[in-house]
Amino acid sequence: MDSELTSFDYYLKDIQDCKPLSAEEEYETAVLMKTGNSAIRQEMREKLIRHNLRFAIRIAMEFKGRGLPVEDLVSEANVGLCQAADKYQPDRGTRFLTYASFWIRNSIYRSFTTAFMIRIPSAVSPILKKYLELGPDTEKLSDGELAVLLDSTEKTIKAVRNLVDNSNMKSLDQEIGDKGFTYGDYLKDESVDIDESVYESDIREVVRNAVDDLSPREADIIRRRNGLGCLEETLGDIGEDYNRTKERIRQIEKKAMKRLKLRFKGRDPRECGDGEEENV
Repeated sequence: MDSELTSFDYYLKDIQDCKPLSAEEEYETAVLMKTGNSAIRQEMREKLIRHNLRFAIRIAMEFKGRGLPVEDLVSEANVGLCQAADKYQPDRGTRFLTYASFWIRNSIYRSFTTAFMIRIPSAVSPILKKYLELGPDTEKLSDGELAVLLDSTEKTIKAVRNLVDNSNMKSLDQEIGDKGFTYGDYLKDESVDIDESVYESDIREVVRNAVDDLSPREADIIRRRNGLGCLEETLGDIGEDYNRTKERIRQIEKKAMKRLKLRFKGRDPRECGDGEEENV
């Protein structure tokens, strides 16, 4: 019943029909926002912002479960969206959403810092989303089984369980009102045509593929040190697992990073030697 909806639910219903502007409309709107008279500039600013509110929500949802209510995340995302609209320069050839994604995420990150919240690495967000999508099935599986199923680690799964158990976040499939749309609907919008660089997941996928070319131990150390699909770990934590000193793990990490840099520069990683010896 509508009487049971919160003000935030009404807000989501109000903007559900807002569609992103085409490239041409976006450019014309942004130009008028810079060159029109005062009334036109204000009208175009509001237009640019409103047509991208759903995109702001999509980014805000990436931060669910990290300690701030969804309503606060969306509010911070909107602050970043407004900042982007004020600073956007259409003649530079960058689509507005590509530009705005930086300001939206920056505003959300600032809100965590201000509130002294503890954040998990962004690489864990996909694991959290997959965990929530499993629903009640997560209760039937052990941490080890979930780690295999979600391509993660038991340590990360335990952290995700703790986040979910101690938060008041709503499930991804909970319906809002009587329109048949859910909170999960705001995690994706196939009609949004933006550069792939907006999405951090694309960048992480490239890095993961490069890491896979390292030796097994190098790859494991790089993943755990940088939170690739798991929580970030210290040199000491990893050293204990391998029965090696922090300095030895640091040396392996440094050599592996050098090999990765060579690959990204289009050079042969073997220029810095073969992978570290597995029995060292």
